[in-house]
Amino acid sequence: MTAGQKKKKPPRIAEWLMIRLSWFEDREAILENLREEYEDRLQSKGKLLARWWYRLHVLRSFMPFMGFELRWRFSMLKNYFRIAVRSFMKNKVFSAINIAGLAVGMTCFILISLFVGYEVSYDRYHQHADRIYRIIVDTHEFYKGKDQVSVTTSWLAGALKEEFPEIANAATIRKEGITIRHNEQLLSDVIFFADPEFFEIFTFPLIQGDQATAMQEPYSLLLTPESAKKYFGEQEPLGQTLSINDRLYHVTGILDDVPKNSHFHFDLVSPFATWVDIRGEDRVYRNNSWSYYTYVQLTEAADPVPLEPKLTTLLRRHRDNSTQTLRLQALKDIHFYGRTNFDLESNRDIRTIYLFSAIALFILLIACFNYINLSTARLSRRAKEVGMRKVIGATRQSLIRQFLAESCLFTLVALFLSIGLVWLLLPSFSALVNSTLSLSLITKRGTLLLYFVIVLFVGLGSGFYPALILSSFRPASILKGEYRRTDRGSLFFRNSLVSLQFIASIALIFCSFVVYKQLLFIKNKDLGIVTDYTMILYSYDDHEVLRREFESHPGILDITSSSESPVNVRSANAYAWEGMPEEENLIVYNLFVDHDFFDYYGIKLIAGSHFSRERTTDRRAYIVNEAAVKYIGWERPVGKRFGHDKENLGTIVGVVEDFHFAPLNLKIEPLAIALIPEGNRFRFSLRLDPSDIPGTIKFVETAWKKFNPDRVFRYVFLDETLDRMYRSERRLGTMFFCFMILAILIAGLGLFGIASFTAEQRTKEIGIRKVVGASVFGISFLLVRHLLSLIVISSLVACPIGWFIMQKWLQNFAYKTEIGPFVFMGAAGITLCIALGAVAYQSLKAAMANPVDSLRYE
Repeated sequence: MTAGQKKKKPPRIAEWLMIRLSWFEDREAILENLREEYEDRLQSKGKLLARWWYRLHVLRSFMPFMGFELRWRFSMLKNYFRIAVRSFMKNKVFSAINIAGLAVGMTCFILISLFVGYEVSYDRYHQHADRIYRIIVDTHEFYKGKDQVSVTTSWLAGALKEEFPEIANAATIRKEGITIRHNEQLLSDVIFFADPEFFEIFTFPLIQGDQATAMQEPYSLLLTPESAKKYFGEQEPLGQTLSINDRLYHVTGILDDVPKNSHFHFDLVSPFATWVDIRGEDRVYRNNSWSYYTYVQLTEAADPVPLEPKLTTLLRRHRDNSTQTLRLQALKDIHFYGRTNFDLESNRDIRTIYLFSAIALFILLIACFNYINLSTARLSRRAKEVGMRKVIGATRQSLIRQFLAESCLFTLVALFLSIGLVWLLLPSFSALVNSTLSLSLITKRGTLLLYFVIVLFVGLGSGFYPALILSSFRPASILKGEYRRTDRGSLFFRNSLVSLQFIASIALIFCSFVVYKQLLFIKNKDLGIVTDYTMILYSYDDHEVLRREFESHPGILDITSSSESPVNVRSANAYAWEGMPEEENLIVYNLFVDHDFFDYYGIKLIAGSHFSRERTTDRRAYIVNEAAVKYIGWERPVGKRFGHDKENLGTIVGVVEDFHFAPLNLKIEPLAIALIPEGNRFRFSLRLDPSDIPGTIKFVETAWKKFNPDRVFRYVFLDETLDRMYRSERRLGTMFFCFMILAILIAGLGLFGIASFTAEQRTKEIGIRKVVGASVFGISFLLVRHLLSLIVISSLVACPIGWFIMQKWLQNFAYKTEIGPFVFMGAAGITLCIALGAVAYQSLKAAMANPVDSLRYE
């Protein structure tokens, strides 16, 4: 080839691959030899054969090069970990603190991740989950946008399936409390009356029996394995009978247990035809009662958006005076967005999931920042090690890999420790969050992948900055002692990490304060009724005789009766009044009481009178609350015509002050109170003498069994009912408190590291200051002064974040506490005290050190 001839380059891709495969020290020589050989073959054999030779040579070199590379990488990795283990053993206290912080952070992250994953899985096990919807009623035209209910009418499911081809299946559900007589025992339970289509919509397989015929006949009964064992023990349940409310039911099938991650649960199911036979067709289908649940399954091609308005049109076509709006609520949304009145079971709020997901991330980040801060505090101690490695030829890339391997080793050890902590804490944590989190969740493939991601994220993320700083040291600077100097960029980065720790800690403390204040507000809120020592007892037969028996006992101070618990009224109906516009309609909560109800509960009368035993007309009379009067717009409501039957209105005889007949997360809505109809079932309210409550309960039970031998003795105290209403909020407060303590603990470790770093960096300065007369207090303040400024800045950022989060959470309550300035000051003050406590030891130790030793430093 002449000097002027242009060189022909080898195949581009093959050459690029050869560059990547070549060991960096021999790369240029290998490439140059290949190019020369390629040019010779190009002249002698031609371009095509030369290019193919080059490609084949690269392919033949691939395996040897890869084998060498893997052996070298493995050898280096083994060396990295050997050095990391030596560093671990040499600095046991530092290593233990670092691993403890990472382990606690990852434990919190894993626990919350398991909780969030479990919650997200609700109702997703059904085969057609994407096409299942619940019908809910938007009552905005009644309550001005304040309410939704999950109950509908009984005829709706049949009409929907008949009129809309988009609906493949529809089913009605009725939930009822029952009494079961079995083996001379009386037991209380809950049964679902459901259409046969219920099992076509939902995936609840039969493990015994024929699903095609098990729900065809009235008084058929399906049991779960748990209920079958409860009633029949080891006997074969199929073909057995159960006496439910004095009617015989035949067991025709055994259902698989309902998964825990379902928005409703049942143990007994009977055809809806059974309920129709018990109540009568007229009462079930022709009575305008909103006490049934309707679920639909759409066809694969159906679109729920255009279908939804048709539901309301159908409702108004069947009920001329109806102004309700029907909505389709996706099955997968019920658990997080199904906070409607009359839900089958209580659900989560999606904001709670977001909140705890943020907490998990915050705590994990705090643990990472803690590792970075502690590693940064040891920079001066490892500077000579870095200098020596660089002197003998270590590159910056190899040093970075060394420190990242060390970080990953710490993270891996912390991960194994955190898995053990999760195994120990999971039962208690499951009880705290009221979820079924099993140990099997830890070993699932997705969870194992999560562990791998955690190790990479925490290990690489936490180790990157210390590795970057340590590997940047120059041997000459190290020998001169200049490695102790910190540039502005590093100082800003470290201060940012400390500030983020403070922000997360202050925000958690702030949120915990607000949750505690709201729980205290609920506990001390005046409900408008007297609830002390009140026992609620279900009543059936011989009401007056039983009442006189109760009145004869000195331990029962007062007695009244009502259709429902006065703090959890769930019954509602459409009401009308004189002069009501034709397009108007009002859903009002119902409560039926006796004459003594208002005096017993101390409910204040603000207009009219209570029910009177002398007025026979009071059987058609009503007492309403202020919310009903305000909604209708009456100025003088007493004497107005009012009732749920338009053709036969009653009369309002009184108005009572609003009282909380529902949880505080619901606004007080219109309430109509009437006398208990004769022959209806109701509940006794018994005020007990606190001096001998167990003895009085025993007397009540004896009297009950005397007059109701065929009924289950059931009672509850009113304060227990109130306690259950706000149990989830108390759990939330407990979780906040626990995670707040852990976050502060991890942040405290980081502050300890920063204090160590600062004291070590300023050792000579502290010695000089002591020589010229500085006091211990002055030097200590000098060391913590910067910390105080960080807390102030962090508080200014964290408190608005906490305020925003808690404002969202408080939206769950119609009645809520105020977030006052003391919450802001308390969160910042507690953080300040904890931070000062974390650095006090290092500050005092540095301030009290002998100045002679300090001046000899370096």
